[in-house]
Amino acid sequence: MKMRIWPKTVEEWLRSILSVLTFFFVLFLFLAIASHYVAERNFSRHLFGETRYYDLATGYMGLCLNIAGGLLLIFSLTLAVAGYWRIASWGLFCLSVAALTVFMLGTWLARAREKPVIYLYPERDQAINVKLLYDGTLVHAYPEYPPDGWQVNAKPSGELVNVQTGRTHHCLFWEGSDLHAYRLDEGFVVAGKDTTAFLESTLAALGLSEREANEFIIYWLPRMEMNAFNAIYFPSEEYSRHARLEITPAPDTLIRVFMVFKPIAKPVDIRPPALKPVVRRGFTVVEWGGTELD
Repeated sequence: MKMRIWPKTVEEWLRSILSVLTFFFVLFLFLAIASHYVAERNFSRHLFGETRYYDLATGYMGLCLNIAGGLLLIFSLTLAVAGYWRIASWGLFCLSVAALTVFMLGTWLARAREKPVIYLYPERDQAINVKLLYDGTLVHAYPEYPPDGWQVNAKPSGELVNVQTGRTHHCLFWEGSDLHAYRLDEGFVVAGKDTTAFLESTLAALGLSEREANEFIIYWLPRMEMNAFNAIYFPSEEYSRHARLEITPAPDTLIRVFMVFKPIAKPVDIRPPALKPVVRRGFTVVEWGGTELD
């Protein structure tokens, strides 16, 4: 008795092609979920060494997932139009389950970027446009964020007049959520009771004025000082790649302070980063915000 290896009928060929596409789609979906789990648990550095190699690999994996899903969708719809609905239904069912999984996963993994506020200090009264290019979903903004960005008349004191409404503000506020996972590979371990002193000295070194640091500490202190310890990191450059600002005219000095912290029960050994002191000069823009890791 001969074993049949290759499909014989058109219907068998179609089933085989659909099965292969479904297999690769499910495989890449599993890898996508696994990569998010690895990033969330901060395992990437230990498993993959240099972070950039891990990020490159997950980027290719995401591209492959999109390609496999697109091919599966096109092939399934083509089969349905051609009358092979019973075959096509399996591919469409897999896509529906995957879409639901990705939606639920995205909701679970999304992290809020809390209270980013933007201060503008021009050297003279000036009309300024501020655009936020954010790799996530903008949840709140005040004043309301227009499609072309905030348009304000700013004074050297920091007072802002919204061109659209005529209302006066002292800063621009926004909050959003995205799937980017920040990793505490380096940072500071600070006892909860020492949070105030640590933030006062660190924020001054990062370029915040006393008023800006005061507002920062007032917002975050209630969530930090009651913890036994906090692991704290300021990945401001990494943050800036995912929440870009386009400011016209361009500022002479741009200070963006973004804090990531995680409550911990006891001290852990992490490498403290070198802080880069900032000196303000000319037209200065300052932003601060943060997020709490689970």
